[in-house]
Formats: sequence, C-alpha cells, structure tokens
Amino acid sequence: MKNPETDLLFLDIELAEGEDGFQIAEQLMHCGNKSTICFLTSHTEQARLGYKVNAFSI
Repeated sequence: MKNPETDLLFLDIELAEGEDGFQIAEQLMHCGNKSTICFLTSHTEQARLGYKVNAFSI
C-alpha cells in the first residue's frame, strides 16, 4: 500500500483469520509507506511491540 494521500492508518493487533496488524505494518514499511500508524487494541501487553513499526504513541 503506497498512497501519498494516506496520512494516518488505524490497525488492530489481532485481525480476522489470524492476521496480525504488526505484520501488515511491517509490510507497509518495507514498501516505503510513510503513513502514521495508530494501533487500536485491547491487548495492552503487546502495546510495546508498536515501537518496532514506529506506531504513533501518546
């Protein structure tokens, strides 16, 4: 996904059919996508993994 008009992406850590939001974020980064990523999740124990993919932090 390389779209210059996309400023912000919202991802969940756990997605349908066993997909992982972190894996998708890594794929986006490898494609050169510069969008800000914000994870929405109830998995607080995995929140620190967002730093590996430069997720937005507040």
